[in-house]
Amino acid sequence: MAIRFVCMALCWLACARPASAEKPVMHWMMPDFPPGSIMVDGKPTSGVGDRIVLFLAAGMPEFEHRFSAPNPKRIWALLTTPATQACYLTGVITPERRKIAYFAPLFMSPPHQIVARPEVFERLRRDNGETDFAALIADPALRGIVATTRSYGATLDAVIAGRPSVTGLIVAQTSNDRGNLLKMVHRGRADYTLEYDFVLSYQTSLDKGLATLKAVPVKGNSALLPVGVACPRTVWGLDMITRIDRLLATSAGADASRRALEAWLTPDTRARYRDELDRFFRARLSPTPADKF
Repeated sequence: MAIRFVCMALCWLACARPASAEKPVMHWMMPDFPPGSIMVDGKPTSGVGDRIVLFLAAGMPEFEHRFSAPNPKRIWALLTTPATQACYLTGVITPERRKIAYFAPLFMSPPHQIVARPEVFERLRRDNGETDFAALIADPALRGIVATTRSYGATLDAVIAGRPSVTGLIVAQTSNDRGNLLKMVHRGRADYTLEYDFVLSYQTSLDKGLATLKAVPVKGNSALLPVGVACPRTVWGLDMITRIDRLLATSAGADASRRALEAWLTPDTRARYRDELDRFFRARLSPTPADKF
């Protein structure tokens, strides 16, 4: 199995090498998770990462830019391969990931929120605008639904794993529901689910009926998540992340990142996190110190 993976990785890397001596290739790995990326015919369009990578590509005309959508497991495996000459848009920055990749900050993303229909939303007990997820799933009168093989982050995953025996929470056998769980909530087959705000916004653009759904932050899990460009921890990766960071640390770069993020946030979430996002993008105007990559 290991030999097979190495062979596949080497084949993938060979395809990423320059096709000519005129321009070196800059290979971007994009998440297949709309609206993180909405690629059409292998080209970025209007997704969050798409808008940012188009800005970066315009600022790096000395490269030929190529795009692919490996699954997340393969992306992080490739980033640990010394021969990899590719960077990833858009990865959540964690201490563990910093050990294997250099990061240039892009934006701060809202975490998963509880999404419910209006009549259910009014029944949710809230403290400072946030709902206690552990208390919610302990209420058998409300039916929730989540995907069994999808990670909702360490905090929420722990709550789901430790759910009480008597609960209204359904754990469905699906890893990539492509909006199906949101549709189940909208149609009354479930009362609530967990989802990113920007995914709700994207799915609503495809199905206007979902516009009635509301999102509420989870108590104890409402902090914004740092997201960035990830490049391998190699000499090539350091050079590339430095180039990328210089482009992002400009008024045009900060504006491109903010517009890309906020294009897919719901109005309520933009309003809730406006002050924190303002502080982040003001700080983003300064280049990242080399020892902070």
